[in-house]
Amino acid sequence: MTAPPNQRLIDMRTRYEARRAGFRGGVQGLPAADADLAPLVHSVVEKADTTQTARNGHARKRAELARQFLGKSHLALTTALLIAHLRKRTAPAQAAVLFQRAWAEQGAHLRTQFDTRWQISALATFGDHGATPRQRSAGLATTMLFNTLKLAEFERSRAGLSPDQPAANGPRPHPPLPHDLPPLSLAHGGLDMALILRLWDEAAPDPVIAPLAQGLLLRLVQDDSGLFHRLREMRGNRTSSEEPAVAPPSLDPAPPKHRGTRGVILPVPAGPRPDGPGRWAVVATVDAPPAALLAFTAHHLVLGAERVTLALDSPAATRPAGLADHPRVALVEGAKGATLAERQTANATAALTDAQGRAEWLLHLDHDEFLIAHRPVFETLAMLPPDAAWLRVPVAEALAPQHGPARHFRLRPADAGQPDAVLEAIDPLYAPHLDGGMLGSARCKVLARTGLAPATLTDTQLRHAEKPVLNSAVAAGLLVAHLHAPGWQAFQDGLETRRRSGGYRPQPGPAGMARTHLADLLAEAGDTDGLRALFTATSADNPALRARLAQHGLLWAVDLNLDAAVTKIFGQGA
Repeated sequence: MTAPPNQRLIDMRTRYEARRAGFRGGVQGLPAADADLAPLVHSVVEKADTTQTARNGHARKRAELARQFLGKSHLALTTALLIAHLRKRTAPAQAAVLFQRAWAEQGAHLRTQFDTRWQISALATFGDHGATPRQRSAGLATTMLFNTLKLAEFERSRAGLSPDQPAANGPRPHPPLPHDLPPLSLAHGGLDMALILRLWDEAAPDPVIAPLAQGLLLRLVQDDSGLFHRLREMRGNRTSSEEPAVAPPSLDPAPPKHRGTRGVILPVPAGPRPDGPGRWAVVATVDAPPAALLAFTAHHLVLGAERVTLALDSPAATRPAGLADHPRVALVEGAKGATLAERQTANATAALTDAQGRAEWLLHLDHDEFLIAHRPVFETLAMLPPDAAWLRVPVAEALAPQHGPARHFRLRPADAGQPDAVLEAIDPLYAPHLDGGMLGSARCKVLARTGLAPATLTDTQLRHAEKPVLNSAVAAGLLVAHLHAPGWQAFQDGLETRRRSGGYRPQPGPAGMARTHLADLLAEAGDTDGLRALFTATSADNPALRARLAQHGLLWAVDLNLDAAVTKIFGQGA
């Protein structure tokens, strides 16, 4: 049954059709459908082109557009004129074919000539006149997003609000959305990223429209103004991060967790400590280039560590002068042991004893791991439950950028309050076989109290009398950023060492075994393409992966500013 006519719709239709009336007069100057377009790329629109040469709609439109494209190519002017014709109800016979050819043959050139407005107009024209169903669907859907944003931003601007000004977060009541629409959850909602990702994937298979549509979508993601920026800022104000993500662990103190029953409770003496509450130190077993050691040390000294102990795992390790001379740095010979894990445990346990009297807490890290805090570390530690013997610090794994330092990190679902089932949606091929979807270890790092009964400090646990210490807590407001593989080449170069004695050696538990078996299967088969696909799907920084992680609250961002930390601690010449 047809709905009865609505006067508002009738009025809208009348205005819409009036705007779609075709241009009157001839179409002089449009190339033939099979014309060579290359010469138009190298011909520049000059002042003479802006002169009206005939009194008809086509000529007037061409002169108007020539004023906009003065100094740009005649192909850009011609394509804009084709768009103007194709947006009308009738258009010259060759217009659609010429438009499709222009973008198929000279798309890269046109993207340099067209500003954002004209690129959106081109997308709208693809929606009506694309050569393939993919071009038409991607063009129509992406145009609808930008037109909806235009309406929303225009209406918002009338209230005097600038495009970069986010709404203030607060406990005040919010009016309901119209049409019974459910509100967006800032903490867990991913509608904005889901929109971007859906349109990105819709355009991706078509080589003609993909660069145009994805370039505009990427601009939305990267722009420092507009709705998507404001949502990022509102999430940032709520979570203390810049990227759509859930907050790293709460700043509120977490109660101790007695994990399981097969272990021991390690008593924590009551009363004030002589070394002062909240003072902390770091230990790492290292075999890394001097620049990496300087960055690791400087970062933690800037953050407030009382002491950084570097246990050198190689007798031939270089000892940078800045480290050896610094009063808050200890360079020590590393312990001997058959495996790296044994040597790390021995070095950390020795540092735990040595730190007593200097610091209340000792953090055990690797050289590519960096503590991140959303308030001064000593304040967070001073607030912790008095009977927690050690703290579990969640880990976020870096996504490897194509250029520059890493700034995007993926969280483990459990640390973001999500079920592991979300890994299927992020990457159904690889992620379910990896611990937390990460290539590196997703297990928490250990921040242990000093001065307790004799204890052993491992990479992931505090133990006493060969049993795990049960009275642990989540380290509130702290997170470890893990630069596991800064790029594909680094991942490939370190693979054999990791399989032999590092993070890809057989680990207890099904997740660790799955990661080991997956890497072994691909490496032993000599499947370099498979290994690269594994790395790309899980660790390569790209908008599609970031959008999927953000949709499920697993994306986090931070600028480590390691160079600035090195300069601050060790000076310009470091």
